[in-house]
Amino acid sequence: MKPLLLFLFCFIICKSVVAQCPPGDVQLNDQIEVEEFLNNYSSCEIIAGDLFIGAGVTDLSGLTVIRKIEGSLLISQAEVTTFTNFYNLEFIGGNLIFDGLTKAEILTGFDKLKKIGGSFEITNWYKLSDIDAFDALEEIKGDFLISNSGLISLTGFGNLEIIHGNFELSNYPHGIADFGKLHT
Repeated sequence: MKPLLLFLFCFIICKSVVAQCPPGDVQLNDQIEVEEFLNNYSSCEIIAGDLFIGAGVTDLSGLTVIRKIEGSLLISQAEVTTFTNFYNLEFIGGNLIFDGLTKAEILTGFDKLKKIGGSFEITNWYKLSDIDAFDALEEIKGDFLISNSGLISLTGFGNLEIIHGNFELSNYPHGIADFGKLHT
């Protein structure tokens, strides 16, 4: 009986160590909340809900192990300068939205992302000049929208085959030549 109880105890402890993610949505409104998340959930690979990154966030470099977000990823008015930390992210079940970012000029780091279950939106990101990410992205279930940006170079959507919703790329001087596999 004692070996069985010991085994069950060890199993439960090991299971809780492996499954270190908070339930539901994760809101990181400032850098303190980012650091607390990293301290408490450093091995979190799957966010069960939405991941919101807000205006007080300046550094996302520690968020490197996230592979899947079952909800949306919303980065709004954050003051980050780089997104290279999302290199392990493979799936977003909801929307991927960048809105009102003020510091970063280049968007990189989403090279393993294969599918977005909702819309892809970049709005009010005036300093954005270059997107060199999304090399593995094949499908967007919702809309594709880039508006109010300073976008000059767009490389990385070469494997995107289908967008189920609307396609809008405003004020981009090179048209859709960078979307070679996109079905219309």
